[in-house]
Amino acid sequence: MASPVVSVAMMMHVAAVNAAWSSLRSPTEPLENLRQALGVGPVLSTTTTTKFVVATLPRSGSTFLGATLNEHPCVRDHGEIFLPGRLQRIGKQYGFVNYTDIPEKDIPWKQAMDTAFNLHKTYKHKPNVTTVGFKWMLQQGLEENLDDAITEMNHQDVHLIVLVRTNLLRQAVSLYCIKNDLGSAHLRGNHSKKLDGPTDVPVSFFLNYFARRERSEPTWARLKNDVKHVLYITYEELAGNPSDTFRKVQSFLGVEDKTEMLLGDTPLKKVHTGTMADLVTDWEAKKAELLNSKYADMIRQME
Repeated sequence: MASPVVSVAMMMHVAAVNAAWSSLRSPTEPLENLRQALGVGPVLSTTTTTKFVVATLPRSGSTFLGATLNEHPCVRDHGEIFLPGRLQRIGKQYGFVNYTDIPEKDIPWKQAMDTAFNLHKTYKHKPNVTTVGFKWMLQQGLEENLDDAITEMNHQDVHLIVLVRTNLLRQAVSLYCIKNDLGSAHLRGNHSKKLDGPTDVPVSFFLNYFARRERSEPTWARLKNDVKHVLYITYEELAGNPSDTFRKVQSFLGVEDKTEMLLGDTPLKKVHTGTMADLVTDWEAKKAELLNSKYADMIRQME
């Protein structure tokens, strides 16, 4: 019987295996030497998934935050999972809703939460996801279901990012200007839309918005104080110092710092810039009316 032919490649492979086995005699040598010699892939991580929720309000920079986080290879942000059906379709069209498998019909909030937290398991385009979450606007059921939501977030060990905008005056202008143009104003990069001129924002809109924000303060306090894992950031931080803010967020979520890759050359582009007179028609007259309200000190501070 003819003796089997031993190829040079086979001999080299055997030698590599023997060398790897020999290295195991020293406890300081990693087992990875043997795995590489045998052509076996790395051990899959058994780390549990980190779940997160971004609690926020419109025009607070949350779309920029979510879109940028989604560039991270280990993060999946599903966007606004509680948008009504019509807005979901607009959101998918313009790209600021990032999920595809959550139905447009209304479903119980806990079911939607559980669905979002588990979608990444079948998301083949991003196989290394370890951190998954979504955006929950205060007015999309979070405030209404606050007690149960806090209990559930603590039960599931959710990491809560509270993102607020402290300049309510400019937030009100931004909100009014995009109310009939939902979608394009959310876009990132070159698609950001600029105003052609000042907008006729009614004084009543400012006053009603300030009152709504005032009523929501206890909700924000509950979220910051009663959820186990909380990171509080502001729009002003995000817009003014995005690098430090994203480093803070990544550290909070326990993922590798990839800030330079995430931000690149496209920082947050503001849609509404300039002075209040640039943004609001007949601002001085409207300002005079606002200064006669209980929000006078806030107006002076935020203008």
